[in-house]
Amino acid sequence: MPKRPAAAFFLFMDDFRKTFKEQNPDNKNVSVVAKEGGEKWKFMTDEEKKPYADKAAELKVEYEKALEQHKADNAEVAEGSDREEE
Repeated sequence: MPKRPAAAFFLFMDDFRKTFKEQNPDNKNVSVVAKEGGEKWKFMTDEEKKPYADKAAELKVEYEKALEQHKADNAEVAEGSDREEE
């Protein structure tokens, strides 16, 4: 099975963690990073969130294609095993 794509928020958090760690190298508390990231995301405008939403949409399309391919491949395998049983 293909891995499900990340949501826009999680793509944002990947970027946010990097910048937060650069600005706060001594912070090792994951919950502080998550809380700060959540607060920043909450107050971002739709325009600021758009690059992350666009990337999430791209990843979703790729995931759906991979999922269809996976289903097709499994259907071929299942069809092949049915023929072997006959």
